[in-house]
Amino acid sequence: MAGWKPPRTVVPPWVAPAVLPAPSTAPAWRVTSPVFVPSTIDCVTATVCQAAGPNGLAASDDGGQTWTWEAAPGGEPTPLACVTVDRCWAVGDGYVDATTDGGARWAAAPLPGFRRHIPLVIAALACPSAGECVAVGTAGSTVPKGSRQAAYVARTDDGGRSWQAVTLPAGTPLLHSASCPTALRCLAVGGRRVLVSDDGGARWRQQRAPAPVGRLTSITCRTATWCVAVGTAAPHPAVDGANHPLAAVTGDGGRRWHVVTLPSALATPTQVACTAAGVCLVSGTYATATPTLARSTDRGRRWAPVAGPGPANGAAGHLDCPSADRCLDATGTGLFATDPMTGSWIDVSSPAAIPASGYDTLAAVSCPAPGHCTVASRFMALAGGGSAAPFPLALTTTDGGATWLPSSVDNGRTQAQPGLSCPTTSTCQIVDAADLYRSIDGGASWTRQPLPSPPGSAAAVSVSCPDVETCMAVGLGSQGMGVIATADAGSRWTSSTAPPGVGALTGVACTTGRTCVAVGTTAASPTSPATAAVAVTVDQGQTWQPAHVPAGTGPLAAVFCPNSEECVAVGGDRNATHPNGIILTSSDGGTTWAAAALPADTSTLDAVSCPSAQECVAVGDATAVETVDGGRRWTPMSLPAGVQALTGVSCTGDNRCVAVGLDRQGRGMIATMSAAPPT
Repeated sequence: MAGWKPPRTVVPPWVAPAVLPAPSTAPAWRVTSPVFVPSTIDCVTATVCQAAGPNGLAASDDGGQTWTWEAAPGGEPTPLACVTVDRCWAVGDGYVDATTDGGARWAAAPLPGFRRHIPLVIAALACPSAGECVAVGTAGSTVPKGSRQAAYVARTDDGGRSWQAVTLPAGTPLLHSASCPTALRCLAVGGRRVLVSDDGGARWRQQRAPAPVGRLTSITCRTATWCVAVGTAAPHPAVDGANHPLAAVTGDGGRRWHVVTLPSALATPTQVACTAAGVCLVSGTYATATPTLARSTDRGRRWAPVAGPGPANGAAGHLDCPSADRCLDATGTGLFATDPMTGSWIDVSSPAAIPASGYDTLAAVSCPAPGHCTVASRFMALAGGGSAAPFPLALTTTDGGATWLPSSVDNGRTQAQPGLSCPTTSTCQIVDAADLYRSIDGGASWTRQPLPSPPGSAAAVSVSCPDVETCMAVGLGSQGMGVIATADAGSRWTSSTAPPGVGALTGVACTTGRTCVAVGTTAASPTSPATAAVAVTVDQGQTWQPAHVPAGTGPLAAVFCPNSEECVAVGGDRNATHPNGIILTSSDGGTTWAAAALPADTSTLDAVSCPSAQECVAVGDATAVETVDGGRRWTPMSLPAGVQALTGVSCTGDNRCVAVGLDRQGRGMIATMSAAPPT
């Protein structure tokens, strides 16, 4: 599988390095997450947009409908500014990262004045050209007698390779926003002040905002003369002492401002965005439980409340309007798009139905054909009393991971990690504790079938379906191996037992409706730790024969048989002092097994998939290894930093693999890989 290349995906990478390994020298996984959580967005044209958030940076070339996530330059970059499709800046902690190739590579440049005891908080970037950019915010220092903060501005005129701090007029308040409609003209706001520069941010003059402005929080300029700023009015004790939302509009570049009141449903305006056609939207914190924005269709002279996206009792996020008929709102929990004239919002996250919090794990994946994959997960939803009510969730892709569609298979009683098997692109089975969920429409909908309890088994954890009618599920047991099988798509199930000494089964692979190999562990005792157990059936589980495995082999977690002769089993003992991965191979249908030599420091392995008898990929605790010679030699595969564990993998005959698991923040992720055919 040498020569694998990361595919183009439109779901975001959870955590990935700034530069992926060169595909010509080593296989490289592309880690993605089905959760889209942008916190800031910037659109260069009507169709080309960039977004940033805690899970990386993204690019869209269709106005935000689909996204390709790139590697984050480090930390949580925000804010973000782009001037072309390829040229962007992202602010980190005391530095600014610049890219000239759309996010494939980033170069960091420190901001002047940053020290550990003098932190910088950059509130906004305004970049009028590919070489010029202005950063505004706050510089603060902690001293023995308290905290001191001052307004901060830095600029670059060499594409971000170096930055220079700018001297500001005395009394400049803390700055919250900036906009540069031309290479020379820039405006910034904060407090009751508007700062104006006519030389690209090198020198600034200060002017007081008109009454009754008390604090300005955001500004946008679509031309050198037309700008809209938003904020709140100064409290008036004689009235009610409240901070009323307002907008200040100028048509002459800031010499004169006209102040108008914003709808009261918007409590505190934090962001304004306008289209070139004169339509403006203002977001912020809501005064009511209903998400509400303010909209103007006449260049900011009159405003009316409109429905906003995001959760109730929350706050709308970062707005940008790339065209006259499209605005985007990155709320921090998703990305939403609207026609500013109609105000109808749609969720354009990928996939839309999965919120950002609550993921437990993506546990299993099955790809029955090139481009077609289904992922089974557990989703932890908080019930009314605050208790966790987990239920399995399925994600399905038909385009090789470019987009994922979710579907719920709720039963409210999940206790185990689900197992998954998809014999065709339309038929899939998920086993989860005592239930089987069956889909015959490619994962769009699922029907529940209660499972009979396998003898001595607590829960079914793995399932293998060689065709649409036949399935075998195995589980955990303290008094024998738990096995159930069906030959009529789950209408009737049969149970069977195994040779004595088997303590638990964790994986099963069936090459036909009657021939299966099951793996797990022996029963442990105070004097004998659990070791590998393998059993083979040729009569659909009615009888089982124990297989011969090398003495002392640790517990096995999964098995895969690409044909009736070759099989690969993987595992490892996490309870060992120095846990290492285990791979066993068989060339006689699972009757006898031999241990394979693994690269040094291979972690415990949890899943394996073989697109052919010669090619296999095994994954586990931040580990992936592959073989291209039938298991004689295994080589490590590079994974991006941030992968905590991979729990499932599925590979198809077109040299593509999809793996699922957790990132280091404990959230579900998907890793995809596309390979060029071996030469």
